[in-house]
Amino acid sequence: MIKKADVALIFFLLAGFMFSADFIFSGVPDSPGGLLSQTLFMICIGIMPFAYSLARNIPFSEFAAPGVFSVKLAGASLLAMTGSAIFSLFLTMVSSFLLEDFASHSLVGLEEMIVSYPLPVIIFVVAVLPAVCEEVFFRGFILRGLRKNISCGEPFASMIAVGLCGFMFAVIHMDPVRFLSVLCSGITISYVGYITGSLVLPSIMHFFNNFAAVVPVWFLLGSFVFDSAPKEINAGFSSVAHGLPDMQGLFRFSPVAFLSFATYSFTVGAAFMFGGFYLIKREMKRREKKQDKLLPASFM
Repeated sequence: MIKKADVALIFFLLAGFMFSADFIFSGVPDSPGGLLSQTLFMICIGIMPFAYSLARNIPFSEFAAPGVFSVKLAGASLLAMTGSAIFSLFLTMVSSFLLEDFASHSLVGLEEMIVSYPLPVIIFVVAVLPAVCEEVFFRGFILRGLRKNISCGEPFASMIAVGLCGFMFAVIHMDPVRFLSVLCSGITISYVGYITGSLVLPSIMHFFNNFAAVVPVWFLLGSFVFDSAPKEINAGFSSVAHGLPDMQGLFRFSPVAFLSFATYSFTVGAAFMFGGFYLIKREMKRREKKQDKLLPASFM
């Protein structure tokens, strides 16, 4: 069984691994945007819970069991993730405005990677690998470990487990500009993982979030039209791409427009997010009632 000490220890092991990653991968051949290093790094994150479990004699089923899945649950989870993405867009704008010095450097490596490789490669590295490796680590080992070891009663147990998992997920990304948006996404995914006990649903949500974020940018920065455009146009597209996530000029140009966008983000984002949560809870209750009916009377 995963214990509290295991959750804390593996998180600090990951933090140490991240801080020493530049040294560890210093011998890896250089590639545009650090794609090869990024791929190996993500695979290591996915392997870490299995290696740790082998050392501690923890069954893989404790954190790697796929859990429940249905089309209804997947649809509701994606609805909640869409709401979270809308929230995240606004939170990234606010962070970019407050941390202007960091914002200009936040996407440089990702942009270089995007313009250097075909779309399938980018989807695999930016969407598929994180959806598998990070979810096994965070919603598998961390969240399930917290869920089994926090016994203060609901709703406090779920709030603590989901909040801690989301916070750890945001901290480990080490990006001050995107911290709030990653925290929002992490809490949303963790909540779905908590109330369903599923690892598949969080993985689908994570893939959808990263896929929806990177594909439009690839078509903007890495398409055939972009590659064949004059350098002056390329520079303009690059400026637009960096401006999309922060939109600092919007507030300076019109505070009213900025507040209107904030109201829209919170209203629509909340409607999608909590609508998705409601549908997930309703489906889980339906499944529980159905399971109760199938049990023999002696087990009731």
